[in-house]
Amino acid sequence: MSTPRWKLVPHFLLRRAGFPFALLDEVSMERAGELALGLAAAVAEAEGVRARLLQTQLKAEVARLAPLKDKAALRALSRFRRRLGHRQSVEAPHGPWSPALAASFQALAAAHATVARGREALETESAQALQRVRARLRQHFKRADAREALFLLSPGFLDTTEKKLDEAPTPAPDSHERALERRLYSFLQRLSAKNETTSFFGPLAYGVVREAAGPFSFGPETERGVVKRQAFAAFWAVTALAKAAASDVALRELVTPRRVAVSRAQGQAGVGPDGAAVELTPTAAKVFPHVDGRRTGAALAKAAQVTEAELKEALTFLERKGFVRRDLEPLSTVGDALADLRTRLPDGAPAQKWKDALASFAGRLEAFAQGDLATRRKVQVEAEAQFHQLTGLDARRAGGKMYADRTVLYEDCLGDLQPLSMAPVEAERLERAMSPLLDLGSTYGRLRVDAVKAQAVVVLKANGGKMRFLHFAEVLDGQVAKGVLEPGLAPAKAWLSKLTALVQARTQGNVARLSFDDVAPLIDRTGAGRFASPDVMLEKLPSGEVRFVIGEVHPYVYAWGSQNQFAPDMAALQAAFAKDLSPWGGKAQMATVLRRRRHKGLVSNAFPGSFIEISGRGEDDPEKTLAVADLEVVLDGEQPKLLGLRGPITLYAGEDDHPHLRVFAPAPCEMPPIRIGVRTPRVEIGEAVLQRARWYVEPKEVQGLLHARSVAQVLEAGATLRHRLDLPRHVFAGSPSEPKPMCIDFSAFHAVQLLAKMFEAGPVSLVEMLPGPKGLWLKRQAGEVTTELRTAMIREQ
Repeated sequence: MSTPRWKLVPHFLLRRAGFPFALLDEVSMERAGELALGLAAAVAEAEGVRARLLQTQLKAEVARLAPLKDKAALRALSRFRRRLGHRQSVEAPHGPWSPALAASFQALAAAHATVARGREALETESAQALQRVRARLRQHFKRADAREALFLLSPGFLDTTEKKLDEAPTPAPDSHERALERRLYSFLQRLSAKNETTSFFGPLAYGVVREAAGPFSFGPETERGVVKRQAFAAFWAVTALAKAAASDVALRELVTPRRVAVSRAQGQAGVGPDGAAVELTPTAAKVFPHVDGRRTGAALAKAAQVTEAELKEALTFLERKGFVRRDLEPLSTVGDALADLRTRLPDGAPAQKWKDALASFAGRLEAFAQGDLATRRKVQVEAEAQFHQLTGLDARRAGGKMYADRTVLYEDCLGDLQPLSMAPVEAERLERAMSPLLDLGSTYGRLRVDAVKAQAVVVLKANGGKMRFLHFAEVLDGQVAKGVLEPGLAPAKAWLSKLTALVQARTQGNVARLSFDDVAPLIDRTGAGRFASPDVMLEKLPSGEVRFVIGEVHPYVYAWGSQNQFAPDMAALQAAFAKDLSPWGGKAQMATVLRRRRHKGLVSNAFPGSFIEISGRGEDDPEKTLAVADLEVVLDGEQPKLLGLRGPITLYAGEDDHPHLRVFAPAPCEMPPIRIGVRTPRVEIGEAVLQRARWYVEPKEVQGLLHARSVAQVLEAGATLRHRLDLPRHVFAGSPSEPKPMCIDFSAFHAVQLLAKMFEAGPVSLVEMLPGPKGLWLKRQAGEVTTELRTAMIREQ
């Protein structure tokens, strides 16, 4: 049997930032940053001289002088040591000192002088640079495209700050103005250093593996970076509109009833999610099994063999007990939820006002997508007013918070540079580079899942070998929350310890270089096929070669989610991913648990398997849907199996916070989290980077940063941290206070201020920016931009 190898599905996405990284450089204080780093080195040198004096040299000098009974010299040394220990200003005393001590006194004086000159130079440079970068930060957001991006990211923030954005910064900013500037920097780093799928500053471009002039070939670049813009009504807003429409008394009678997916009929009873049986009325017992979300009125009455009056009474009872729902919930698997809702409105006069209202709302989407900023703002105000009128709800959720502003309208964009191609030889190089990394991830993921599966066996044996899926999920998740997996995770922890020890043994400086042979003994390729969707960044090396840096590894197929929406050849894209479904046991066996969509969907109706409905609606086709209440878990030998009404089920993907899903999904490719104390080196394997260098810092270690006030103090404190931990200039900082990592430039005053705010909330993890600014792979007319390829790879067995 040939060695399994990860093969690239010949389609990929190019995700990129919409603004050049140079915009961040323009609001940095590069010279001040260099001075601050030099000052930190000088302070460290002075500290070294001080430490040697206190720890050894003064003691040695006292020992030398004591037999000579030179009390004056001893008293002078005592006073000097006391002041030096308290970090008080002190000059070296005069006395009969040994040459070694005299040299140290001179070294201390020289070091203090260097520090003093460094601080003076930093204060002068930073004060001069501050007004420049503050003005430039405002200037960036006077650009039409940046102002539009700010509106799309957080219209509430723009509404309240626009006047100040157009004003020049004041010479002496108060706390509100300082907070405004930090916020602007946080938006700027999001626009210039993040690869997101958001509007024109995070467009999607679709690539295919095919012959190309070089490793990659690109189509033309457009001025705005996009070739298509499409506006959508946010899913949460559409569900609110659906609820309001279904609450209309006259309309409600026309709405098709559907079964609540967590309930089921059991003879003359109905069973809810808690497993408790509720006795049904004779008529309700007849009706309940026939409520399928398609039959209504006379058709449902005929199927249940009841009169229309009995049907109405039975549905009222079933709704009151929570078994049946009459609503207009849109599918969680379609891109245009508003269009889906409009198709669900029943015929008849009571629905006409809602058809007219939703047609009007839909009409605003095209104007929003194609209009300039002034038009967009006008359209949004109108849409928000209409939404509030129809639902009585606020039209914005968590307004003003980074990543949390959820308005009723949003847009996605198709990017330029298409047709985009990756040459087959480059695809093969990517496969070779990624294979050992993904093998490590799949080995580690399987070991972790084995622990969950073992506990699932324990649960099933304690319950007779057969359980309803919902009950199984409740029991297993409850046990896992209490820590029962710890013994079972021992093999995974032991494996990770071996890999960590290998990294330690191969570390030189901040880099550990491993060979394929080094990691081969840690790889287990047995078992079924595997799927992984790694984000891959391309780093341009000084030699001109390109190195691969692995980012997040997802268990989801982008072609089966919302990111397929602009695919230029949807049929070819879907055919490529449907070609090999072996990781999930084939089309008939694969299914995904569907909760109500939160924003953009991870799973769309392109998904080839079935939808197990919980709180979301998957499909109108009954052959593609399953109600979660109908699922059972059985013990087959020592293997837990998930069964539906149509046979065995393999789940599409598991989730860490839902152990019951991990039991029945393919073992994920879970990249091992290598950590070696405070500082973990970059880990390279062949032509790829497995893990970027990272540091873990507690607030107690950065007290200088937390108490810094002036610009020079802030830059010096940041440089001190950078010098002590050997940090690069650019890092991504993660904190419990921020939903996503923040790009921090230690030469940017506002960035270091943001870092200090993160430390106020707790520990911070720092990860090197790799590729760094000089290694960015994609250069547009406006400059280099951060990028990543979202790929999909399958390991055949």
